[in-house]
Amino acid sequence: MTATSSLTQMLNSLNTDVKPAFTSLPLVPAELYDPFQDVAQRRFAEIRSMKIPYYEIPIEEERQIQSSAASGIKSSRVKNSDVAARLGQDFLEKVKEVAKRLKCDYRDLIGLMNSESGLNPKARNKKSRATGLIQFMPSTARELGTTVDELMNMSAIDQLDYVEKYLSNAKRIRFGSNEKLDAGELYALTYLPARANRSVLATSNEKYYKWNKGLDLNGDGKITKAELAMRVADKQVSDMYFA
Repeated sequence: MTATSSLTQMLNSLNTDVKPAFTSLPLVPAELYDPFQDVAQRRFAEIRSMKIPYYEIPIEEERQIQSSAASGIKSSRVKNSDVAARLGQDFLEKVKEVAKRLKCDYRDLIGLMNSESGLNPKARNKKSRATGLIQFMPSTARELGTTVDELMNMSAIDQLDYVEKYLSNAKRIRFGSNEKLDAGELYALTYLPARANRSVLATSNEKYYKWNKGLDLNGDGKITKAELAMRVADKQVSDMYFA
C-alpha cells in the first residue's frame, strides 16, 4: 500500500464534508518554478482538468516532474548559461538601470541580448563581423564612437553603455524618448530600426528576410514585430543565472 493510498483512506474515513483548505498546489518550492513558463501552474492545471482530489496528488512525484521540466527548459533556452552566470549580479543591476532609462522591461532587454549573442559580449559573426551583446555592425560601432574590435575587448558591463547608446538613439528617432518599448519594438530597433514602427518588418522577397529567415516563426514569409516579441520572450533568462 502506498503512502498516497493510505492518506486517501484516512481522509475518506473522516467526515465527508472535510475538504482541503487550499485552492492551489501548495508544496512546490519556489526554486522549481520555471523562469520561462510556470511549470507548477501548468501541471496543476493538468491535474485539475483530470479532477483528481488534491489529497490524492502524489506530491513527491509532482516535485520530480516539475524539477525535470524546469531543468530541461532552462538548459534548452539558455545555450550559454555558463556565460550568463559569469556576468554576475553587477551586470544584472546595470541592465535594470539601462532598461529603466529606455523605458522597457529589463527581462526583454536580457532576452534580446540572449537572442543576439547568447549573452556573450565576445560573440562575433565571422561573415559580417557583427560583434557583442546585440551584434553591433562595424558601421554602427563607428557611429557610436568605437570599433567592433574595441567592443570585443570590453567587459559586458562596459559594453552595456553602447547597448544603451544605440537603443536610445534609435528609439528617439522612431518612437520618441518618452515612449515605453515593448519586446517587439525593442527587438525591431536592433533588427531593422528604419522599420521599427511597422507591424511587418520584412517579407520573403527582401534581403532583410533572407538574412534572418529564422525570425519568421510561423513560416508565412513575413517577419513581424509580434514574432520578434515571441523570440524575446523565449530567450528571457531568470535572475538566478546572475546570482
